[in-house]
Amino acid sequence: MPQTLTSPQLLTVAEIKEFGSATGPCVTVFLPAHVRGGAKHSLSARFKAAAQLAEEKLSERGVVSTLIRKIVDPIVAVGGQVDKEHNDALAIFSADHAFRRYQVSIPLEESVIAADNFFIRPFLKTIEGEKQFYLLALSQKDIRLLRCTGHSSEEVELGKHIPHSLHEDMGTDKPDHVLENHSTPGPSSGSSKGVMFGTGTGKEDRNEYLLHFYKDVSKGLIELLKGQEKTPLVVCGVEYELALFDTVNAWANTCPGGVKGAPNGFKGGEMHARALECLDRMEQAEIDALVAQHDKQAGEAAAAGVNDVVKAAYEGRVQHLFAAENAQAMGNFDEASHRARTHQVPRAGDECLINAAAVQTIVHGGRVHMLPQARVPGNRPMAAIMRY
Repeated sequence: MPQTLTSPQLLTVAEIKEFGSATGPCVTVFLPAHVRGGAKHSLSARFKAAAQLAEEKLSERGVVSTLIRKIVDPIVAVGGQVDKEHNDALAIFSADHAFRRYQVSIPLEESVIAADNFFIRPFLKTIEGEKQFYLLALSQKDIRLLRCTGHSSEEVELGKHIPHSLHEDMGTDKPDHVLENHSTPGPSSGSSKGVMFGTGTGKEDRNEYLLHFYKDVSKGLIELLKGQEKTPLVVCGVEYELALFDTVNAWANTCPGGVKGAPNGFKGGEMHARALECLDRMEQAEIDALVAQHDKQAGEAAAAGVNDVVKAAYEGRVQHLFAAENAQAMGNFDEASHRARTHQVPRAGDECLINAAAVQTIVHGGRVHMLPQARVPGNRPMAAIMRY
């Protein structure tokens, strides 16, 4: 049965890996909630027209009638199931043995595309900007960990992995440098008991307690989030405590600088918004570093044009794809000769090669970065960092 998602969704890299590997022909249908110009057509009529156009385009590509039915019939079936009133655009992806339907909140032009790959280009910017991260709120009285996206956050149960407070941590263990020594009472000491003292000043002792506490927090994070080490971590706390935590933090993918300020001092949503700004700075720095890495490439990889990049993407050799946001490159990839060809004037059977390279890069585990063309290495429509 067709897989349907009834709430607004953004396509994710994981989902594209699942359905994007479908071999062509692939049909992509976009149906915006509101038709340009205000024309009023029933959704069922628009579905019917889209299905008919899909048939025509597949037939033009020489697809046999039995396969056309396998691809188009699920579109027709969903057309009779969707709600007549909806405020989000519909994105439908159909191929032999692959079907997805999403309600999406990004603007889409009404269109039907038949190609060797699903058309995901309108989603590449949001896919590139997928923000999945953890936000650690540092507080001596109340440690909190939030699982976040660009639009939401939910608190993670710390359980026994992470101490909830400095007081709790001090109750279970003490820093090596804070020693509990007891004086031997003399004859006149009466009921006096041993006295706890440290080897340094009160401030130094407290720093040792905090360092020990934060080391336990860091260790607990590693245990609690095992297998998610590539997910970014943003830490929020007062500047003094951020600096202390940084000296013992073992989470490699931590956003530099963090969010400065007491977590309980931020108004609703402000800490999350500041964390997103921190992530943006880290991502821009990463892009700058990747562009510099591309510029250090030599030979074929450094000189690769559109056709070379598309071929490498199909071969799974593209680790990072840089694609210009508004560039066009129409053509096709010939499986028989294993070559890509661009055409100045689009021909029958052509598809967007920037989209094709993006799909193949994602399917093979690479990353796609949509940039202004002036920022793409060589000011080209596409460039790539190759695995080999």
